[in-house]
Amino acid sequence: MKKISIIIPIYNSEEYLKNCLKSINPKHSKEIEVILINDGSTDSSLKICKFFAKKYRFFSIINQKINKGVSYSRNLGIKASSAMYILFLDSDDKINNKGIEIILKKIEKNLNKDILFITSKIIGKKIIDKNQINLNKKITKPIDAIKNFKKFRATSWNFLLKKNFLIRSQIKFKNISVFEDQVFVSEIFCKAKQIQTINYPVYERRLHEINTLGKKVGLVIVNSCINIIKELILLAKNNYGVLNEKKLSFIESRLIFTAEQLENNILLLDENQVYKKNFLLKKIFDRKNINDLNLFF
Repeated sequence: MKKISIIIPIYNSEEYLKNCLKSINPKHSKEIEVILINDGSTDSSLKICKFFAKKYRFFSIINQKINKGVSYSRNLGIKASSAMYILFLDSDDKINNKGIEIILKKIEKNLNKDILFITSKIIGKKIIDKNQINLNKKITKPIDAIKNFKKFRATSWNFLLKKNFLIRSQIKFKNISVFEDQVFVSEIFCKAKQIQTINYPVYERRLHEINTLGKKVGLVIVNSCINIIKELILLAKNNYGVLNEKKLSFIESRLIFTAEQLENNILLLDENQVYKKNFLLKKIFDRKNINDLNLFF
């Protein structure tokens, strides 16, 4: 059984894709698999994927002719994966040259861990981004590892996840277009039992400007935020008896983050759109729907 499945969703990523795929060291091919999900790209991304899949047998391609979004693509990757652990890699980011080797060594010592937290750094910079995670080795409970919930960045590529844990806990990405990681990461921290950190920055990410969502503003983000709020409330409601105060506070922090994004983008809608979205929000926040969860608001 292979140790790591690297899942890479791809949509019109030709500018950075070659560098991303080149960063995966082939000397570990017996222990890793790379699953490329081409999500209806209209540029040369698929051509690049085919080049690497032909050159390296541990690369495989799932080709979607129609763009269905990053959440759908990652779920396809999870389903197709055959390794013990899953690592999500964005197509404009890269893995450090020593990254796979360091991860493999860490896995061998922590086979009982549901999560391995990955520290990262910005490409071309030296500063390590710990993302509010306490690197104290004595901390084993995932929720206790986060220093500051509000400043924590919920991104799926920050973690190496045991596939069996995801299947057992029925965790997958919801059908959300933007900020989809908020729900996924919340489920991870609410349901995982143990965590281990990898202090070396094995993941190197590209720093984008705030407005790089491009056309994904206004209605797209508002719709995503409403779905995230609904899913987070359901997560808390369905697990209310087993979630401790800290886990509920973490969900609250994700709700606050999402509400801020909603507020910033709802101003971009026209009057009719605002009316419709306001109606949906009222349904979500109805006392009958949230029951005891009105403590959040």
